[in-house]
Amino acid sequence: MCAAPPEVALRELIQNAQDAVLARQTLQPDFPLGRVEIRLTRTDGDWFLEVRDYGTGMDEDTLVHGLLDFGTSGWSATSVRNRLPGLADGGFRPSGRFGIGFFSVFLLGDQVELITRRYDASLADARRLTFDGPSHRPLLTPVTGQGWVPEGTTVRVRLRISPYAFKGLFNRTDDERLAQLAQRLVLENAVPIHTWEPGAAEPEILPPFSLATGSPEEVFDRLYPPQAAKGRAGEEKFRLRMRDDFVSRATEVRDDRGRRIGLAMLWSSMLHQGQRDFPGTVTVNGFLSDISVSFAGYLAGQPSRASRDKAVLVAGRDQMREWMRTQEQRLRDAGLFDDSLQLELAYTLHCACHPLADDIAFALTSQGVLRLPEVREWARQRDEVFVGFGWPLTWRTRPPELNHRLSGERVRIPDNCVFICQYGFASPLSEVFPSTVHRDAAYEFARDHTTLTWQKHWWRMSDDLYGLFVRALCETWSCSLESLLAPLERRDWSDSIDVDDESLGPVPGYRFRRPPTS
Repeated sequence: MCAAPPEVALRELIQNAQDAVLARQTLQPDFPLGRVEIRLTRTDGDWFLEVRDYGTGMDEDTLVHGLLDFGTSGWSATSVRNRLPGLADGGFRPSGRFGIGFFSVFLLGDQVELITRRYDASLADARRLTFDGPSHRPLLTPVTGQGWVPEGTTVRVRLRISPYAFKGLFNRTDDERLAQLAQRLVLENAVPIHTWEPGAAEPEILPPFSLATGSPEEVFDRLYPPQAAKGRAGEEKFRLRMRDDFVSRATEVRDDRGRRIGLAMLWSSMLHQGQRDFPGTVTVNGFLSDISVSFAGYLAGQPSRASRDKAVLVAGRDQMREWMRTQEQRLRDAGLFDDSLQLELAYTLHCACHPLADDIAFALTSQGVLRLPEVREWARQRDEVFVGFGWPLTWRTRPPELNHRLSGERVRIPDNCVFICQYGFASPLSEVFPSTVHRDAAYEFARDHTTLTWQKHWWRMSDDLYGLFVRALCETWSCSLESLLAPLERRDWSDSIDVDDESLGPVPGYRFRRPPTS
């Protein structure tokens, strides 16, 4: 948890507060104060963050055995279930873990005060819990001399650093506003969230919203709201363009029971590039967990570590593969699946829908882009092929070309050279479709070779686009893998060529020669 950004603490506090309100609404359906309040204030030079709810509140036993038991979620504690017996019967399902989640507050600061009164208890039962850092024993006392203590719970923390500092609470916001931070963290909420900026007389209200039932327009606006910051108004035209594209191309991901667990479109960062990015969001119980440039929209996840800032998708491989196929078809139908986008998505589609479809470009030669059927005709005309990669060259896909990484000069590709465009793809898609799944099982024995034998190298590359090319080369030249790869091993995998101007330096790669016929 210590390496997580400070906004994680606010997310956990909001989740806990919302759960408390929902729990009270389960016990008292006519409860009128179903909201969460967040305030940022400054007193004597110190900044304070406060999160308040009017939910069930806690008694002393719940504080000790639920909140302070770090190893479990307080909602699952036997004492909490026994003291609130109507919750389970009422269908209450918490989204947070108020014991584990509460301790994230120390990401914000060491001095923490919690004041709580159970919803059906008297003022005399109100309790104050104060901390001076996670390593010190907290002090639990009655709340005396304070007058009225509302039902519910208030958590107040003195921030360790200013929220406007480089690594402060607003570090990942555009306009350094509490309302924007709340909307960034809370993608769907069951109760209204009221935020008070410093010195504000009235709150901004984030209304309840469900990602699972919202229209594509509503989902997009919730994930990528208009910017309120001055100087960013010109980006609205770009955002609306992206919105139109999302509405036309985004498709649902549904679980086995038909419930929506995602609404997303494949790829955004290269097709839609501007001052703002539109990264995809992975949510856990409707709250921000992670972002990804592999898609735009949202996909539901489940946490992969305690801080919940990383998640694995709820959808399985088959569900995501079906989503990937529908996305490819949407791109084709929209006329967007040109050579450039094919090169950018080739590796992603190869891993997800293995093997790569014959009509998708994945490499570049002096004659232009290359697809799998064209490899055979291209290789049939040559007795030597050089597969180049890496420094000092770099890809450009719009338009497809190679450039020198430092000078930016366009590089003329020699006639017998091919450069394979293997863009990596980001989490979480890379975890759903790991590149190792389709490795050649016949060569797994070579995994533990202590040197880079040709068999070990083939096992490593057999599932990627380089392996796809080598297989096609073997078929075209009617030769074995060994006849192509063993000579590379004897040359210590150290082939290179000079392209264009020799001053650009050598380009590493593999030189394949057609074996003589027997």
